[in-house]
Amino acid sequence: MKIRFSFSTRLSLYIICITAVLFIIAMQIIGGFSKRTIMEDTKKNATSMVKIVISDIETILANVEAAVQNSVWVAEEHKDDPDYLYKITEALVRDNPNIIGSTIAFQPYYFASKGEYYAPYTCKNADNTLQSFQLGNSDNDYPHQEWFLLPTLTKKPLWSEPYFDEGGAKVMMTTYSIPLIDKTGEVYAVITADVSLKNLTDIINNVKSEHKTYTMIVSRNGSFVAHPDTSVILKETLYSVITEFSTGGEGIVDGVMDGKSGFGELVSGGERDVCVYGPIRNGWSVLVLYKYEQVLKGVTEMNNIILIVMLLGLILLYVCCIIIIKRITKPIKKFSDYAIEISHGNLNAQLPIVKSNDEILTLHDSLDTMQTSLKQLASTTIAKERYENELHIARTIQFGMLAKDFPDFVNALLVPAKEVGGDLYDFIEKDGYLYFAIGDVSGKGLPAAFFMAVTKSALRLISGLGLKECEVVGQINNAIQENNPMDMFVTLFIGKLNLSNGHLEYCNAGHNPIVIVSPNGEAKYLQAKANLAVGLFADFPYAQESLDLEKGSRLILYTDGVTEAEDKDKNQYGEDKLIEYANATYHTTDTTAFTNGLLASVKEFTKDAEQNDDITIMTIDYGKKI
Repeated sequence: MKIRFSFSTRLSLYIICITAVLFIIAMQIIGGFSKRTIMEDTKKNATSMVKIVISDIETILANVEAAVQNSVWVAEEHKDDPDYLYKITEALVRDNPNIIGSTIAFQPYYFASKGEYYAPYTCKNADNTLQSFQLGNSDNDYPHQEWFLLPTLTKKPLWSEPYFDEGGAKVMMTTYSIPLIDKTGEVYAVITADVSLKNLTDIINNVKSEHKTYTMIVSRNGSFVAHPDTSVILKETLYSVITEFSTGGEGIVDGVMDGKSGFGELVSGGERDVCVYGPIRNGWSVLVLYKYEQVLKGVTEMNNIILIVMLLGLILLYVCCIIIIKRITKPIKKFSDYAIEISHGNLNAQLPIVKSNDEILTLHDSLDTMQTSLKQLASTTIAKERYENELHIARTIQFGMLAKDFPDFVNALLVPAKEVGGDLYDFIEKDGYLYFAIGDVSGKGLPAAFFMAVTKSALRLISGLGLKECEVVGQINNAIQENNPMDMFVTLFIGKLNLSNGHLEYCNAGHNPIVIVSPNGEAKYLQAKANLAVGLFADFPYAQESLDLEKGSRLILYTDGVTEAEDKDKNQYGEDKLIEYANATYHTTDTTAFTNGLLASVKEFTKDAEQNDDITIMTIDYGKKI
């Protein structure tokens, strides 16, 4: 038996289904945007944490370095008084809370009266009292330990790798050492300051974050200097921990070992972690690690709440729709009863008296008022979103229209002066010919970008009609000039290159002269006939020209953003510099290297000066081999 639904039920179900779809779409959009926003904020917070830890650590290291450096002259002044040296180490430890131990260790047999080893040492006990003793002995051969050996060999101050000090303070530490050099240039002693790794771990544990994070410090060779889990210090390395993840670990390890700042994601077993890292001045690095799922926990909870609210809202909306629609359709039911009576032969049935016109007018006015309100709300929202996103959208559209699949002998690039620009380039390789074009729209920004898009579309459309280059330019000129309320114009250079014999047919519409580099590496400008830019006057007679290229020739097309690029003193890059660069690089570059190299040359010339015009470069090699 077929189930029949009333009109009000069916209409209500339609409304509910459409609303549910819109809710789901909105949830996806809001959820995706929220995830991106939260991840960006979390990345910024983690970066700030890294900077805070680095600042705190570098402050400690700088204070320790300064304290040791300030004690060097005192040690040198009393180097012949071995017993006095204890006063220096005691002062270093007593006056500097970050220093838990200090020694002035001499080369073996430096003091004949003291025996082979002499290294007066002072350290802090657990109760913060000071203890001094002679560090060197047969069980503690300090001349072969890193904190003494490396400064002696390099004759430079340095921080040691973390180690457990068995013969001194008996804690895990790192040591800052400065070699003491006599007049002959030989190192006769090393003055040091020890910093407890526990103090560094306390620093990272005191850094607060909105999300649960794991902050670590690693040394130059990847050993953990500080870690929330103290059991891994001196026992695990960054490589052994990070590379347990299936992807992302090696890149982070490489970045840390290279002393770089960076951001990366780690994936293992379906779980994702996010890592931010940065270098410390002494070659160590700080890493902050946090759980991806934990960061997005709030978004997940928000989505669940929205889903529950949506379901309740849909149920309430369905009930309201049934009630309202039945009320609205009540006059139709009366007319239906009247029609049934007529069909039964009651020709005297009374026609229901309803003010149909008034109800329709009221409904119309209500809908019109609602529509007006919604339009005002929507226009306000859309205007705000358009204001925030129009440049990004325009840039996406513009760069989406540019050719990107370059053959080996063609390369091009476009760098707009603003978010979007008015330059264009295009090429098509077809039936043994290369059709190519480059152009520059007057002005910059959105108007120029949209005018560029119109011009490029017209170029693609008209170029496919099999016309000569001058005819293509003429057709584009008429098409643009016919509807050009802003009186904008475009300079164009289009050409068709026979790839088998090098015959080039071209038309230049007010564009910069292109550069041709002969096989012997000599560059010169192509002297083309002067034609008007496109979009100024209808039916302008554009001239067609041609020439035969030698195999091994290079064509360089560009916009005036290259030659008119200015440095801070308003000096221009100029046509001569372009020729010089083309001459110098012909034998050593392919199209890709030349195009990127020319852009780099322009950027090097302008340096910190603001880019004043769009830059477009296209390079075509005919039969050239590197």
